[in-house]
Amino acid sequence: MSKLVVYTQVGEMPEPGSPHAFTCTLDDEVNFSHRLGELAILAELGPTFAEGYVALGEVDFFSNEGGQSYVHLKNISPFVEPIPFRGHAPAEPKIDQIADDLYEEIISKVTGIKDAQDAFRASFVSETLDRVLAQVERDQRGVCSFSGIVTDNGVATFIRPVKDGGTLHVNNLLFLDGEASELFRSFYWTIGPDMQIVVDLFAATPDFAATVNPKGKLVLKSLLALDQAALSWHRQQFVTKRFGAA
Repeated sequence: MSKLVVYTQVGEMPEPGSPHAFTCTLDDEVNFSHRLGELAILAELGPTFAEGYVALGEVDFFSNEGGQSYVHLKNISPFVEPIPFRGHAPAEPKIDQIADDLYEEIISKVTGIKDAQDAFRASFVSETLDRVLAQVERDQRGVCSFSGIVTDNGVATFIRPVKDGGTLHVNNLLFLDGEASELFRSFYWTIGPDMQIVVDLFAATPDFAATVNPKGKLVLKSLLALDQAALSWHRQQFVTKRFGAA
């Protein structure tokens, strides 16, 4: 089945995971009300904001207020940047459909998942997260980026969590041993501008600090560059929480 696209003036992007209502037509409400629960690409028509496919959400329900129809999306996941339209976009807000192969191309591009399949049917956040985490583990071949050692207790860990403005993309994740993951999320260590590992020796135990790999830098098996904005955010959080800096 073809996938839905909500063409509209999105304006300011809603917070990741939040719901939001977007204008549509009465015909859209009639034609697509049976497809509640499906995923839909959110597309910005401009002109105030850049045109393109900008987010993914789940169709929750339709409403009509004062003769204006609205489609309500939930679990909205913004893309890092707009993806240019393929073909001509409508001049006015409406709901349309795109082919499965284009949908999969968009999903693959915004998440970094290789060979994306048509399997994003329930919650985008939960299902896509599982696929992104699995991709990170495969790319890293089971090697913890902190210790440089293969681990059976590895955890794909967000550099900047989605709830804090991070993206659902493989370049925003590290593959870490369980302890390294927990301490990274608690900002006991962070990553310097040259991928060097920076540990707060006053907060972390000596035993943990001793597990840093000999080079003192992240061990990365993937050629994909990490999200620099996410790394900067994590460093700032580390400084603030560990040393009380602004």
